[in-house]
Amino acid sequence: MNTSHTIKLSIAAIALLVTAILIYSFTATPQNPPREAVVKNTSEESIEGCYVLRRDKDVYTLKIDSHDEGKVAGTLAYKNFQKDSSSGSFEGTYEGETLRGYYSFTSEGTDSVREVIFKKTDNSFIQGFGPAQTIEGKEVFVDPTDITYEGTLIFVSEPCS
Repeated sequence: MNTSHTIKLSIAAIALLVTAILIYSFTATPQNPPREAVVKNTSEESIEGCYVLRRDKDVYTLKIDSHDEGKVAGTLAYKNFQKDSSSGSFEGTYEGETLRGYYSFTSEGTDSVREVIFKKTDNSFIQGFGPAQTIEGKEVFVDPTDITYEGTLIFVSEPCS
């Protein structure tokens, strides 16, 4: 075997070895990923806090007390100046920038339950509206795909008081 042929075989063997190492390094699954990677992959943006709409002397407040694995709980209050107001609890889900759930409230001495829906935008929630019907004592949307977010009720994030 001549020297030239030996060098070519050595270069080919090294190239094959480097290729095999690269393929293995890109396809191998690490057994213990770094702690930071685990935290980043399992955490979701928290929406906990207060969101307020102030219009003239009316103040509407959505307070999210807990947000865990898509489940949300808090309070919702519509305090109207010199008109009927309501306040109560809110329980629902948060998925894909949509907060949806049930608002259990008291207004003028009557207990009610109404489905509500909000769309998240930056640091606010816009309340959505659509046709509703009463089923088993709860006011629910007829068709959840027929919700409009006209931007008239925008609850903006602010520190809770």
